[in-house]
Amino acid sequence: MPGRDPVQIAGFCTFSLVTVAVLVRFGVLACYAAIATSYLLFAMPLGLDFTAWYQDDGRMCVVLLAALAVYGFRNALAGRAVA
Repeated sequence: MPGRDPVQIAGFCTFSLVTVAVLVRFGVLACYAAIATSYLLFAMPLGLDFTAWYQDDGRMCVVLLAALAVYGFRNALAGRAVA
């Protein structure tokens, strides 16, 4: 639970509302995927200094999530054209 800082409380409430909205609208699997994605993006270091030694994990995480999104999008289309 966040402290008494209004920014932390607003962030916690926003994250909770988005989680509940995804759970109600799309189901448990989508909620788990959203929570896992947000955890990965918050846990991995991301930045603009591409020469830093700690950037490899963050870039790999973003590439992995983008590849999973493209794979899911292609499977959802099932061979049909986009437009």
